Amino acid sequence: MGGLLFMSILSFLFLIVLVLTGWKTYQLFSVIPVSDQGRKRGIPEILEVGTFALFVGILGQIVGLFDAFRAMEGMESIPLPLLAGGLKVSTITTLWGSIIFGISGIFWFLLKQRYLALINPASE
Repeated sequence: MGGLLFMSILSFLFLIVLVLTGWKTYQLFSVIPVSDQGRKRGIPEILEVGTFALFVGILGQIVGLFDAFRAMEGMESIPLPLLAGGLKVSTITTLWGSIIFGISGIFWFLLKQRYLALINPASE
């Protein structure tokens, strides 16, 4: 039921992370004058979108498992390879959400360090 829906949402969230990261990278590494508040704006949102992607991935797995268990209720016997394959497929959304979260965390950390280096040049 939710495989395509959740994977589409996760891919869209990953695109948002990439766009925000590109925008902030351009702002933090260019010579365009921007206020300190303007430089900081958008950096925490990268991690927040990544965290939301992790949540959506876990939710996608729960919905997928619910649908699978509901379909299995009517069966008398379930072959073990079929069950294992279904469990493997159900983890795809959680895995993709975790990857997005990890990438967004790395981008957030790097951009935050660049921002801190810009506002405190003496600490380098």
